[in-house]
Amino acid sequence: MEITDTRDRKEYRFSVFTATYNRGNVLKNVYDDLLNQTYQDFEWVIVNDGSSDNTDEVVREFIEEKKLPILYIKKENGGKHSAWRVATPLFQGLYEVGADDDDRLTHDMLEIFDRQWKVLESGGAKLYDSFWEIRARVQDEKGKLVGPKFDSFFDSDYNEFCYKMGYGTLECDGCRKVSVLQNEAAVPADILFGHEITNYSECLRWSKAARKYKTRYIPDIVRIYVNTPFSLSKQKPNRKKFYTALVSSIYMVNEQEDLMMRYNKKSLLLNWLNIGYQNVRLKKMVLSPLHRFRDRLAVLCLLPIAAALYMIRK
Repeated sequence: MEITDTRDRKEYRFSVFTATYNRGNVLKNVYDDLLNQTYQDFEWVIVNDGSSDNTDEVVREFIEEKKLPILYIKKENGGKHSAWRVATPLFQGLYEVGADDDDRLTHDMLEIFDRQWKVLESGGAKLYDSFWEIRARVQDEKGKLVGPKFDSFFDSDYNEFCYKMGYGTLECDGCRKVSVLQNEAAVPADILFGHEITNYSECLRWSKAARKYKTRYIPDIVRIYVNTPFSLSKQKPNRKKFYTALVSSIYMVNEQEDLMMRYNKKSLLLNWLNIGYQNVRLKKMVLSPLHRFRDRLAVLCLLPIAAALYMIRK
């Protein structure tokens, strides 16, 4: 692992985090959007997760221009969860904001988050300590809001938002307390099939934090979703994607079964079915990591359906 650190102080208001893999041709867009931010008290933390393209050369050019404080980490490919694990202890910001390597940022993204955090900070310790995150909205390149509209801010938590309110698929951009990312919402040190997956589902981490802290949801637009033809999400499935889907469902069942039983039993059923389906695709049986006997039994009962689905889709 190689680290280049051009930061000139120990504290920033924001840490802007970009994990990137073979996206050297679009990183300049993120760089330009950060240069054009109306609020400039931030560091940019970039993790090159083993790219084989020109990402290293592109980032080196940013560093040589000396226009932004940059922490650049170049490492072997290990998935986005490994990029999070390396970067999070090194954040020097009070709050973290994600900047995906293929999306665009509004020029006032950081200004919006700064203004909202100041409202919470001025409300006293009891109010401020009860929150860990502010989530804003995303629109596509045509200006269409991604997901249903809400006109004013409201306070909730990630679990209630996803399960009780049914907004689990709504696209938002979060700004989070680094202290919580380093503790309650940290990437686990030991993950099932950790070297075989492309990512440890971030929703699992946000769900853990939500059991203790609230989120403020605001209607402001802070990110532009770009539907790129070379998006990693559109690559052909491979064994790593099968393992990623399997591991995600196993952890969902282990850690969020109470939420699914309370708010969305169908989601629990689909996760049981997915565990069976991914086992069929991988030609192995992984049930022991499930904590409860009833979950293992449920997967076994659904296995014939999972096998039939696999044969239909094959």
